[in-house]
Amino acid sequence: MAYTKLLGRLVYLGIFVAGIIGCAKAATPIAPTATTIPPSQTPTEESAAEPNLTPELGVSPYIPATPTLSIGNLPECSERLLAFAVSFDPTIKDQQSGIYAACPSTRSIEFVTAVQHGYRLNTMEMSLNGNAILFGATFGFVEHSYIGLLNLDDLSTEVLLDAASSKLVADTHWVPQSNYISYINSANVNTIGETIEFLDIESGMISEVIREPSIDQSVISPTGRQIIYRGGEPLPNQPLPTYMADLSCEGSICTTSNPHRIDNVEGEASWRHSSLIVSIWGNEQHPKRIIRFTDPEGNIVREIIVDELDPDIGRINWPVLSPDGAKLAFVSDDVGMVSNIFILDLATMSLSNLTQNTQEGISYAIPTW
Repeated sequence: MAYTKLLGRLVYLGIFVAGIIGCAKAATPIAPTATTIPPSQTPTEESAAEPNLTPELGVSPYIPATPTLSIGNLPECSERLLAFAVSFDPTIKDQQSGIYAACPSTRSIEFVTAVQHGYRLNTMEMSLNGNAILFGATFGFVEHSYIGLLNLDDLSTEVLLDAASSKLVADTHWVPQSNYISYINSANVNTIGETIEFLDIESGMISEVIREPSIDQSVISPTGRQIIYRGGEPLPNQPLPTYMADLSCEGSICTTSNPHRIDNVEGEASWRHSSLIVSIWGNEQHPKRIIRFTDPEGNIVREIIVDELDPDIGRINWPVLSPDGAKLAFVSDDVGMVSNIFILDLATMSLSNLTQNTQEGISYAIPTW
């Protein structure tokens, strides 16, 4: 279930935050406030059309022009910045855990946001315009959680949902072409199960769109019209089945219809900037080292065995496509191995190590374009 998976991931990340704050600001409690999605979060009519994807290369024109953006001392980048979470072992001195950003072409990396003691970052997703990050944070062992928005223009933060002490929210996503965000609510997992809920961040209205005994993950389509989720009754040593459903929002109420099972999307998945779903796959020869591209019907379009590109690559996590669909970022790590973020060019199949880390005790996680 999401609750158990999140606990394991939180311990793995080791990221402690009391609220995401600007790196130049003192830490102060953040009061819940209402906000609106940055204007460019809603795609233009032209960009909202179903992308004309080239399956072989994974290229999608879904996002229009990529903005030029710089943060702090990071030089202006001619391509979309990649943000990610970094946590340092307490024995590593003079390093700050938090959110960092990088220009992939120059490998320049800049610290963006400080983190504080007590909370752990569990989710991070860039807005479509690249100017804001949606994040989820949890205090202690799920004693309290909230969903926040980090504006990259001025590093200000807003709390979108401040959950009660008995409520756990995780797996937060933007819902394109809308003022909604989605999340998994595990507050009542022992009674009614887990739910996927949509929050209208203009009105504050919450819609329960899916309820299952257990929900492992959810992803929203680039058009905001479909949702994929893994849910059902958990069985020993069995992955939860994967479903797709149609999404519809009228006013402040969202509903789903036509839920149906789809195949070949069992591992950690993302569905951000193209019509293809990207997931992590594995078998006995390549455990969690196969990147699979699947269409919305569950048909396999392409598979990449990362071992064949670099036999020293460890377990891979958090796959995410760049806005133009031409590159894929993921985290590579394993027990006893150092952690790094790699970027794979899907046209040339060249693999580059963005973070160039050789030191244990540094963990990278949740990359997002």
